[in-house]
Amino acid sequence: MWSLKDIKHFFSKRFEKDSSLRLFCQVTGIVMLCIATAIAILIYANRDVRLSGGRDLWLLWPWCVGLSVLGGLQLFGVTIAFILSSLLSAAAGAWLVISVFYVPLPWSMLNILMGFVLSLPLITLLSFLMNSNNRRG
Repeated sequence: MWSLKDIKHFFSKRFEKDSSLRLFCQVTGIVMLCIATAIAILIYANRDVRLSGGRDLWLLWPWCVGLSVLGGLQLFGVTIAFILSSLLSAAAGAWLVISVFYVPLPWSMLNILMGFVLSLPLITLLSFLMNSNNRRG
């Protein structure tokens, strides 16, 4: 059975060898930081509406903080952050694809498209691992 230390060592060695995956990890981190910034701006812009009794978007702050932390860690090349964020984004993508049954038709196509876009980091990570295992022998 693999321990967390073995998994960390496995991925850190893989990231050192392949600079394209490391670059993809950093680009994903930058995208996550941009999304977190957009959420923070949205929450701040909603302040007047919230104070007058409108919709409260204050519950998005944990998402903003979580995306900022994961994006920052990915930017510095922490491999566990990339694995965690790719799994979380694939779960969100699967949720969007499954929500087709509850969303009207023109919007369901957008949900399917966004679901596949959100699963790209996990697909990239898995294809990298498959190719690295084939190259190894």
